Amino acid sequence: FRYGKVTPDQAFHSEYSYSRNMVELGHSWNHIIDSEKGWNSDTVSVVILVVHAILAFLICLIMPRFTRILPSSIVAIFFCTFLEHILIRLPSDVMSATIGDYVIVKTPPLNPIWTDETITVPGFNIDTFSKIYLYGLAVFGTGLAESLLTCQVVDELTEVKGLKNRVAFVQGISNVIVAIFGGMGGSGSIAQSVVANHSDGITGLCSFLAGTFILLFIYAAYDVVNIVPLGCIAGIMTWTAFKLVDWESILQAIAACLPMRIRDKINLDCKTPRADSLVMVAVMAFTICIDLSIGLLAGVFVAAFVYVWDSSTRVIVEREVSAEESASVTYNVTGPLFFATAAGFSDIFPIEEIQFDPDEIVILLENAEVYDYSGMVALKKVYDRFADLGKVVALSSLTPSSRRLMEKSAYMWQGVNFLEVEEVDQSVDMTASVDK
Repeated sequence: FRYGKVTPDQAFHSEYSYSRNMVELGHSWNHIIDSEKGWNSDTVSVVILVVHAILAFLICLIMPRFTRILPSSIVAIFFCTFLEHILIRLPSDVMSATIGDYVIVKTPPLNPIWTDETITVPGFNIDTFSKIYLYGLAVFGTGLAESLLTCQVVDELTEVKGLKNRVAFVQGISNVIVAIFGGMGGSGSIAQSVVANHSDGITGLCSFLAGTFILLFIYAAYDVVNIVPLGCIAGIMTWTAFKLVDWESILQAIAACLPMRIRDKINLDCKTPRADSLVMVAVMAFTICIDLSIGLLAGVFVAAFVYVWDSSTRVIVEREVSAEESASVTYNVTGPLFFATAAGFSDIFPIEEIQFDPDEIVILLENAEVYDYSGMVALKKVYDRFADLGKVVALSSLTPSSRRLMEKSAYMWQGVNFLEVEEVDQSVDMTASVDK
C-alpha cells in the first residue's frame, strides 16, 4: 500500500517529461479508494475476497505444524481456487476477484527487442540518457537494496552467511539478459524468500526451481494463473508479513517513546535507543509514502547524522604524568577522530593549560582511530601547538588503519616524532623516536 508512485503517462509520455515528476502522492491507493475500479463495488464479492484471505492465512499458519510434505502456500492456492470456482461460482452467480480480472497472464514472445516490430528502440545517445538516467538509478538502487536486504533476512533465518557480492553480480547479468528480450528487471524478494524458507527451500536450487516453474506456468499453464483468487494471494502475503515482522521491535519502539517514569510503572524494560527507533520509523514512513530507495536513503542519512552527533562527544583524553620527577606527560586519547570531533579534540588542549606541562609530551593513540583528513588536521594542530611551546612531542601507538591513512598524506607528517610501543611483561617500553 505505497502511498506515492509514478504514473506511466506522466513519467514517460507527458509533454513535460523533462520535469521528471517521479512521485505522485496517493497514486498507489487509487485502486483501493476509487469505486470505479469495480473490485469494491459489490459487498458480497468483497466478503468472499476477505474469506479467501483469511483461509489462506490460516492454512499457511497452521499446516506447517502438522506436515511439511507440501508447501502450505501451494495448498492454500489450490484450496481457495477450488472453493472459488467449484463451491461458489458453479451453484451461484456470486464471485470474487481473480488475477485475470486485473491482468491477463499470457505468453510473451522470446524475441530480442531489436527484432520486435511492436517495440521502438530509442537511439543510444545523450538525449535518451538524459530522459532515463534518473529512473535507471532509482531502479538500480531499489533493486540492489532489496536484494541485499533479502540476503540479510535469509542469513538470519538460515544462520548461514550468503555471498552478497555474487548475488549482486549475478543479478546485474540477469537483468541485462532480461532487458534484451523486452522483460522487466528483477531483484531479490523478501516475501518469496520467507515463503520458500518456511517451506524448507533453503538452498540455491530453490531459487532455480522458482524461476523454472514461473517460466513453465507462463508458457504452458498461464490459464491456471488467471483463475487464482486475488484474496488468496493477499492472505499468503499477509502470512508472509506476519512471519517477517519482529513483533518485539514494535514493543521496543513504543518503549523508546515513553518516559522512564511510565516504563518503570508498567515494568517495560525493553527500550532501544530513541535514535534507532527514529531510523526505523523514517525508513518505514518514506518507504510507504514514496519508495523503498528513498526510504533507504532517508534511513542512511538519519543514521549517519545520529552517528556523527553521538561520536562528537566520545573523544576522551586522559592525562598521566610520569612518576619519575614529573619529566614527561602522556595524553591517552580514546575515540574516533574525524570531521565531527576535530574541533572538540583541539579544544581539549588549550594553550593556557598545556604551557605548564613538562617538556616531554607523548600523545598515545592506541585507543583512537583517525578516519579522515579533518581528524589528521586536528591531530597535527595539537602536535604543532605543543611544538610551538618548545615541547618535545611524539605520537605513539597508531592503529594500522590510522597509519595507512596518514601515510597517504606523508608530507603533513614530515618532522613529526612517532614512537613504537611494545608490551613486555605488562610493562611499556618506549623505544627511540623516529622522524618521518
